[in-house]
Amino acid sequence: MIVVGDGDQAAAVERLRSELEERGWFDDDQKQQPPAFPERVGIVTSLPRDAQYDIQSMTIPKPSVPTSVTNGIC
Repeated sequence: MIVVGDGDQAAAVERLRSELEERGWFDDDQKQQPPAFPERVGIVTSLPRDAQYDIQSMTIPKPSVPTSVTNGIC
């Protein structure tokens, strides 16, 4: 039998979702609220990084908030 409409990738995603659901990763009691005032925000972007400049131009540096920009490929 050949399944038409759902590919291998969709089947793999469904298998992963089922596995994570069995582990309880989607249970409401496992969820955490994000902090009201985060200490840090991370931006992940490609090397031609216009997003980095957009973020830097839109934020106002404050003395009490540590600011750093790191470029690197892991």
